Amino acid sequence: MQRDSDPTQRLTFGVGLALLAISGLHVVLWLVTGESLAGPLSIRRPILFFFSAGLLALTFGLTLPQLRVGERPVSEARIRALELGFLALLPGLSMIGLQYWLGSESHFHGTTPLDLLSNALTIAAAIAYTAVAVELTRLLWRRGGRDDALGWGLRLGWALHLVATVGVGWALGANEGAPGPRQQALFRMHALGAHSVQLLPLLAWLLSASELERRAVLKRLALALAGGTLWIVGWGWLAWRQLAVQDAPNGVAVMLGAAVAIGALLAGDALRRPGWRPRLVRACRIPGPAHRPW
Repeated sequence: MQRDSDPTQRLTFGVGLALLAISGLHVVLWLVTGESLAGPLSIRRPILFFFSAGLLALTFGLTLPQLRVGERPVSEARIRALELGFLALLPGLSMIGLQYWLGSESHFHGTTPLDLLSNALTIAAAIAYTAVAVELTRLLWRRGGRDDALGWGLRLGWALHLVATVGVGWALGANEGAPGPRQQALFRMHALGAHSVQLLPLLAWLLSASELERRAVLKRLALALAGGTLWIVGWGWLAWRQLAVQDAPNGVAVMLGAAVAIGALLAGDALRRPGWRPRLVRACRIPGPAHRPW
């Protein structure tokens, strides 16, 4: 029998909300001070990193219960190990905020005890999250898993995330401190992958709420995956050739344009369809005294 939640899963949700709050506090600070968002030690880094990690934590907590669904549910011990593995990245993530507040480029230079600690925690977080993301994606694609719009949205979203966030993230880390067209292209790929785990399941949720047939939903999800793939391949080619986007050949420019067009088309199509608005209202409604079972 599937449980709605457990203490560690609730902790994951709490961590996600806390990370979003930390990002929001940095946004307020930026609005008050008017600090520049440029540079490796600017306030932009804690804003973006904590915002992305907060969304990822919420999505992670929502994904894990799906491992209990289907003909072959995953064991509770393995689900708990994935939760704890995800939480293990937090010390490394905290280094992003520490770097900003101390004004130390500890991500780039190993010359002080703080630098060495930051580098060790960051590398440990990257290794831990890579293992978690690979295993979670593998389990989502297991035989007998959830076979509906949400199940396929999660499969495709985590697969794209694995390539563009984990794979490109290691390439970005290897290229860190060497600004130029390659780093800019890797950033674009990495940013898409960081949020693919929200975008594809969200698209599946919107489409399933509109009561589309399963085949129609899967076709749209496949088109969304194609758009993400075009984006990754286009920017990947620019990173490989170390070309700025303004110097992209026509074929690559068409690929990037097609990826953006596909995203806009699918978003417009999903948002125009009825069904998701009342479903969202019902999901967010807080039951009054008359609706409580006691």
